[in-house]
Amino acid sequence: MDKYAYLLINIFTVLGPLALSPLAPANQKAFLKKIFPSILIIAVIFIIHDIVFTDLGVWGFNYFYLTGINIFNLPVEEVLFFICIPFGSLFIHATVTVQKPKWKIADSFLNIFSYSLVVLLMVLAFTFSDRIYTLHSFTTSAVLIIICILKYKDLIAKFYVSYAFILIPFLVVNGLLTGSLIENEIVWYNSMEMIGTRIGTIPVEDFSYGFSLLLSILIIDKYQIFTKKKT
Repeated sequence: MDKYAYLLINIFTVLGPLALSPLAPANQKAFLKKIFPSILIIAVIFIIHDIVFTDLGVWGFNYFYLTGINIFNLPVEEVLFFICIPFGSLFIHATVTVQKPKWKIADSFLNIFSYSLVVLLMVLAFTFSDRIYTLHSFTTSAVLIIICILKYKDLIAKFYVSYAFILIPFLVVNGLLTGSLIENEIVWYNSMEMIGTRIGTIPVEDFSYGFSLLLSILIIDKYQIFTKKKT
């Protein structure tokens, strides 16, 4: 069963939301249906990025926990990650924003919090600019936050709150991928390409990477690329 470990992580990530979907309000179901094309668009972008970073040796995979089926230089499980994880995570986002629409960062605090976060991310990115994962992950998050502050304040105000809830399963899933509760990590990282700070077994850059993955999907969805209408 070890070779199915990563595949099972992907499967169980979507099983929960799928099982709960019939109980979700109609507007939550509509949101998940509408956002799925945006998930696929960002998945393609992040998969291309993943192919490049894998080829550069920024990270790699332990084939003891994989089926051995590859797409280009990526395990099929890694490709599925960019569909399964966003779907499961955005189910949580939809649950929070639909059922608790008033849960968001207050307008009076939003700019201060966001720009402080941007400054922190950029300072870290340029302090460790010789480390590819650190530079790329933190810079991407900073740029996305700025875009949201300029155009989609309500989106980022709500996403900060929902991301706090998403971090709960994130710690479990990424913990398993990086070696928590199993003998070895499924995904390994080149220590020369990141800061080296970890929360448990999870590189700190992964928190920013996951943030960027989900927020970029929400921005694409907010832009309504499929209806040719900006909101």
